[in-house]
Amino acid sequence: MAVSAKNLVILAKKETTYKTDAAPVVATDAILTRNFQPVPLEVSVLERNLDLPTVGGSKVAITQAQQRVQFEVEIAGSGTAATAAKWSRLLEACGMGAPASLTTPTRNEQKFAAPPYSSLTIYHHYDSERRKMLGARGTFGFNFTAGAYPFLSFDFLGLLPTANAFDTSAPGTPDFTAFKEPVEVNTDNTTFTLDGFAAVLRSIDGAANININRRSLVGADYINRGNHALTGNIVIEAPNLATKDYLSTLKAGSEVVLALQHGTAAGNIVKLDGTHIQLTSVSEGKEDDILMFNLGYRANISTGYDDILITTM
Repeated sequence: MAVSAKNLVILAKKETTYKTDAAPVVATDAILTRNFQPVPLEVSVLERNLDLPTVGGSKVAITQAQQRVQFEVEIAGSGTAATAAKWSRLLEACGMGAPASLTTPTRNEQKFAAPPYSSLTIYHHYDSERRKMLGARGTFGFNFTAGAYPFLSFDFLGLLPTANAFDTSAPGTPDFTAFKEPVEVNTDNTTFTLDGFAAVLRSIDGAANININRRSLVGADYINRGNHALTGNIVIEAPNLATKDYLSTLKAGSEVVLALQHGTAAGNIVKLDGTHIQLTSVSEGKEDDILMFNLGYRANISTGYDDILITTM
């Protein structure tokens, strides 16, 4: 009997102890994804490179079994300003700190943090076929495009448990009530400024570019979260030079402030702030006979983990 690819359930839960199964369940740990792309088993091949008197291949060893999953999650709040969005746990496993609950106004703020880094146990089910990954860490990106729903993209790498990495277990019915409906990126729902100027925005995207790799040594086997350097692209209508001169900003190598707010209703407002944004490139294009700028950028740090701040409120 064929396995249905439509009967897909993804569960993710923070680990208390690294690489110890956190046992995620459908009631509290279901993740509402889109474009889910798993690699259930990645392996390395260990060659012996023997000197033999004949031609042909020799048997190899299969080693360092691991698993990778990639997916997207829509960007929306939790529905309550005081409650962090469910996707915040995914950002934690990418090296961001736990959401900080603040008041005046009521909000949750999340930014990159110092180690030790969080990790996830991730299960994904096709029908009753379950695949497990432990100690998962990853990288992420974001996308806000006019006329579309904003989303986060994730790429996680994890280890396999020593037993029952692939087994049979019906997941049950996932609870997605924590995932609220997003709102369209448009002029009614979204505001954007770059260096204090309200540029007419077509899109902004970013990639954290986190270095994720496996460290398999004697006495240690884990997914390592290395350095990151967040970069991306901003597509805007080219402003009149007398109004805003981004070409001079790029030429001077200046750092500027970026601010994006998406959503208008309390509990479904998401903010993206960068206080040390440096333009790195500019190219021009046309859209409906309007001159457009495609601005490459990077988010720098200053005194600490202040390259990017994500707020829900």
